[in-house]
Amino acid sequence: MVRVVLAVLLTLAANATAESLRVLTINVWSGLDYRGLLSCGEYESPLRREARFQLLVREIKALDPDLIFVQEANGRPLQSYCSRLARFLGYDEIHQICLAGIKLGYVGIPANLNEGNGILARPSLDLEKLDEWKLSGSPGIYSDYLAFHLDETISALAGRIRLNGARLYLVCAHLSAGAPDEAGSKRREKEIRRLVKHLRRLPDSSLVIVAGDFNAAPDSREMRLFATESGFLDAFAAHGTQTVATWDPQGNENAALGAQPLDARGRKLDARGTLEAVSASYPSRLDYIFLSAPCESEDVLGCHVVMDSAGAWQQRAGAETLRTHVSDHYGVLAEVDLRRALAVAPRESERVEPCTKSTREALPIVMYDTDIGYGFGAKLFARHMLRRSESVDLTLFGSSKGERWFKMVLAIPDRQIRQRKQYPLALDVTAEYDQWIRNSFFGLGNHSRYEEREYYARETHSFTATFSRGFTPRVIGEASLAHKVVRHYRFEEGSRLRELSPDLNHGRVYTTSAMTSLRLDSRDDFLHPTRGVVLRCDFEWAPDALSNAPFTRWQATAQGYTVLFYPKTVFALRAQLQQIAGDDLPAQVLPSIGGNSTLRGSPQDRYLDRAAALANAELRFPIWWRFGGVAGMDAGRVWHNVKELSRRDWASNPVFGLRFYMDTFVVRVDAGLGRETTGLYFNFGHAF
Repeated sequence: MVRVVLAVLLTLAANATAESLRVLTINVWSGLDYRGLLSCGEYESPLRREARFQLLVREIKALDPDLIFVQEANGRPLQSYCSRLARFLGYDEIHQICLAGIKLGYVGIPANLNEGNGILARPSLDLEKLDEWKLSGSPGIYSDYLAFHLDETISALAGRIRLNGARLYLVCAHLSAGAPDEAGSKRREKEIRRLVKHLRRLPDSSLVIVAGDFNAAPDSREMRLFATESGFLDAFAAHGTQTVATWDPQGNENAALGAQPLDARGRKLDARGTLEAVSASYPSRLDYIFLSAPCESEDVLGCHVVMDSAGAWQQRAGAETLRTHVSDHYGVLAEVDLRRALAVAPRESERVEPCTKSTREALPIVMYDTDIGYGFGAKLFARHMLRRSESVDLTLFGSSKGERWFKMVLAIPDRQIRQRKQYPLALDVTAEYDQWIRNSFFGLGNHSRYEEREYYARETHSFTATFSRGFTPRVIGEASLAHKVVRHYRFEEGSRLRELSPDLNHGRVYTTSAMTSLRLDSRDDFLHPTRGVVLRCDFEWAPDALSNAPFTRWQATAQGYTVLFYPKTVFALRAQLQQIAGDDLPAQVLPSIGGNSTLRGSPQDRYLDRAAALANAELRFPIWWRFGGVAGMDAGRVWHNVKELSRRDWASNPVFGLRFYMDTFVVRVDAGLGRETTGLYFNFGHAF
C-alpha cells in the first residue's frame, strides 16, 4: 500500500512539469557468491530467481520511472537479462559486461557468471550507448559473447538521452565490494578518481546523472572524495534523508546471506571473506543518485528508498507461493525537476550549429612506403579560423622515389561538425596534385601477371566541388563537378601500356564530369566511427563535349561499424561494387584494385578493368594513449562487366596496422601481406 501511494504521489509530481524525470537505481543481485572456478556458488534456485525477476518487473511498473539504472545484472548472456527486462517494461536498454571470466559464445568458466550494468529508458528519450569506462582490474576483453579476464573488473556504463533538445548524460556505476578497511577503501578511491576523470571529459556544462551501487556509506572516505572531486549533488542529501539504508541484512533475507560466514555451498569463508561478511552485517546506504550542476537541492522533488518489502509470486495457479525481496539491496527512486537546469544547459539540435572555437593541428611527416620510398612533408588542419565553421585540410608531401603529393580540402561547414546533422547546404572543394615517378602496370583484367610488371610515370591534377544537403541527420544528397587530368609518360622500352589501345594510354586524359550521390549515414563520428552504417549510391557522367575519354560510372558502397567488446574494439566492414561504361576507355579512368586504401599488400593499380568489387574487414582496437591497432583482411577482384560477377579468384590479403589519433585527423600506417608482395603504407584517415 505504501508503495502504491508513493508511486501516485511521484506521478502527480511528475505531471506538474514535462521537464522532470523519475530516476530509479537498483542493484538487482546476481544471487552468486563469486567463488569457484568452473561455476560460482548460487544462493537460490532457478525458480526463486525467476520469482525475483517477476517481482522486480511488477515493482518497477508500479513506480513508473523514466530512467532505470541496474547493477549486478546476470544473464547468459547479460544481453538476455537486460533485453528481457526492457521488453517486459517497454523500455530501451543499453548494457555492459563487467564480470564474465573466460567465455566464447555460451561456453566458458565460470559457467554461470555474466554480470554487468544496464540502463533502461523510455523510448521517447532516445537512449544510446556512449562508452564503457574501466575503473579497476587487469586488462581483458568484455562482451556478451567473448570475454577474457582473470580478476574482478569494475567498469561504469555511460549513455545519453535527449530531453527537450538537450543531451543528458547517464552513468551507471558499481564499485568494488568488500570490507571498509584500508585496502577496500583505497581501491574504491582509485575507482572514484578514474570515474571523475571520465566525467570531466564529457562536454562542458552537460547535465549528468550518476547512479548505482558505490558499496560505501555516505560518511566514508571514498564518498567524501567523490563529493569533493565531482561537485555532484547527492539526491538523498538534498532531500534531508541521509540516514536511510539500502543494504539491510536485518530486514532483507537476501542481504542476510551476504552477512553469514559461509559461502553458497556451505563452506567456511577465509579470513578476508569473514571480515567482509562481518562488515556486511550492518545496515548502510550503499546506493546513490547524483546530479551534476546546475541542479540544486530544490530541484529534487523527492528521494526515497523503494522495493524494501518482500512480495509474493506464484509461477502458475496452484503452484507454491514464493515470498522474497526483489534483491539483496533496496532501490532508490528520485524525482528531479529539470526546468531550471535545462534552461541553462547547452542545446543539442539535429541541425548544424555554428562552431564555437577554432582548432589547429600540424604533423610533420617522415616515413617509408613500399610504393613511393622515403617520404617527407607535413599535414595541417585548421577549423573555424575564418569564423565560418569551415575547415582547411592541407597535405604537402614528397618522396625519394619522386612522388609529389599536394592536397587541399576546404569544407564549409566542416564535415565533422555536420556529421549526423541536418543542414541546408554545404560545400566541399578538393584540389589535388599527385605525381608518381614509378607507377606500375601489370595488364588488364583479373588474370594479369605480376611477372609482367612494368613501370611508368603518372601525373594527376584534379579539382572537385561538391554541394551537399542534409535532408535529415542521416540522409544526405550530393551533387559534384569534377575536372581531372591524368598523364602517363616515361615508359620502359617495349612497354605494353604504350602500345595498348587507345593511344590515350600513353598520353594525356582529361575529363570533366558531373556526379550525383545519395547517402544514408548513421555513423556516430566522421573521423573515427564506432557505430552506424553507410549506404551510398553514386552516378558519374563525363560527357564527350568536355572529355577526351567520355564515360558513365556507377558505384554502390555499404559500410558498417559496431563495437564488439571492450576495451573498445570496433569491427568495421566495407563492400563496394562499381562499373564504368564507354568506348575504348584508357587505363587512366578504369577502376583499380591495389594500394593503400583498397587491396593493401598488392601494388597500386594491381588489377584494372571496367568493373571492380572490393571487400574489407578490420578490427580497430586501442593500444595506449592515442595509439591504436588494426588487424583485418582486404579482398578484391575486377571483371570486364559487372554481369560476370562471381565469388571465384578473388585476391585477398591480411592487413595489420597502427593508428595515431589526433584531435582532428587520424594518422595511418598499414602493412599488407600479399601473395606477390608485402606493402607498407602511410596515409591519413581510416581506409574506410
